[in-house]
Amino acid sequence: KLNLSEEEYLEVIKRKTAVLIQGACQSGAILAKVSKEKQEALNQYGFHLGMAFQMADDLLDYTASAKELGKNPGADMREGKLTLPLIHSLANAAPDDKIWMQDAITAPEFNKDQFEKLKEKLYLYKGIEYTFDRAKGHVKRAKACLDGFNDCQSKQLLCWIADYSIARKV
Repeated sequence: KLNLSEEEYLEVIKRKTAVLIQGACQSGAILAKVSKEKQEALNQYGFHLGMAFQMADDLLDYTASAKELGKNPGADMREGKLTLPLIHSLANAAPDDKIWMQDAITAPEFNKDQFEKLKEKLYLYKGIEYTFDRAKGHVKRAKACLDGFNDCQSKQLLCWIADYSIARKV
């Protein structure tokens, strides 16, 4: 779907990834018998971690090598998945570039040179930067959810996990 909006994309990744991680974090909080306030904090931590993780995962399709990914870069796009780097770049591209990008995305065959040119467009129109900034914002919000917890090894680990979610290469 070439006209997927950013809001629709956010809803997709919320349902695909964020609620899964959110549920895992909330379940852990319930099993640990923490207060309702801390349960909600961990619930929100999980939501923001999931959003950041999925945005970073979507970036890897354009920023990581085949060796790092364990698959060919661009796989999401070849499967017809429009992700935030593409959505943002398409929305901001010059008309000629937008047409080229749309044609490239929908082409039945897609070679390495076309993919490299598409990546150049994603950098040119700030799709990569924008997505990374959005992911960093979710990491910041995830870590802020932990402010009500005492400093300890578990809190440090949760902060590290949040940071790692956008720093990973695989």
